[in-house]
Formats: sequence, structure tokens, C-alpha cells
Amino acid sequence: MAAGSSGLRVFGEQSTNVNYRDRPAAYAVITNSANQVAVVEACFRDHRQLWLPGGGIEAGESPMETIESEIREELGREVSLQEELAQSIQFFYADDDQCWYKMHAHFYAADFAGPQLEASEFELLWVAPIACGSRFFHQSHAWAAQGCVE
Repeated sequence: MAAGSSGLRVFGEQSTNVNYRDRPAAYAVITNSANQVAVVEACFRDHRQLWLPGGGIEAGESPMETIESEIREELGREVSLQEELAQSIQFFYADDDQCWYKMHAHFYAADFAGPQLEASEFELLWVAPIACGSRFFHQSHAWAAQGCVE
């Protein structure tokens, strides 16, 4: 990982012969009293991997609106957003889309606002980010999660 010319932390390798799709994204870093971070887990390339709750920013949507709607979809919960913690760039290949992405990710501190309200796509897991940093699909998610509990 390195700092790019914009001062953002950069994860993954940018190849000069690859066309990258820009992917703005926003994620929540939600911690509990045990210094664990809220994550979702999904199977990718036959491995269970972790993601911070959130996702791609749709046209006309703010990073905060993205986090609120994604957490409602993914976890069936409302969220109370706080300050923006960090931003990063992550280069990665998406098998599902069969393309390379340059993801500009925004990370916000957040808390759940009340109990689960509706059915969710994923089960909420609480993990110690230091112990399972290598299980995150995106290195930038591990970096953001670990930075919030140090």
C-alpha cells in the first residue's frame, strides 16, 4: 500500500495496460465495546471473505446516502453516521463483472440506530479486525477497520 499523488492511501497494483472503471463507494466502520467491527461475509472464489457494510455509490447519491441504503439492504438496520474517517483507492478485478475497477472508497464512523427492522441479505458478524485482516476482500477495508480500533 502506498500514498498516491492525491494523498489517498492506494491498495492493489495499477497496471498501465489495463482499462479501469471508476467505482465510487462508501462504507461504514461500526465498532462495539469489545473493539470488534461490524462486517458482512460472502463467498468469493470458494472462500468466505469479509466486507465492511456499504457499497457502490449510485448516480446522484452521496456517500452517506449510499451507506444508509446499503446497510438497510444488507443488514436490515438503520444507521447513525458520524464523521468521515478516511478515503482510499483500491484497484481490483471483479469476477462477476469481468472487469477491473479503480474504487475510490469513503469510510465513515457509524453506529446502528436501533434493532434490526427487516429481513437482510447478510448476517451481521462482529470481528476483531487485527486478527482477521487477511479475510477482507479489499485491503482498504482491513486498513480502515484496523485504524478505528487501534
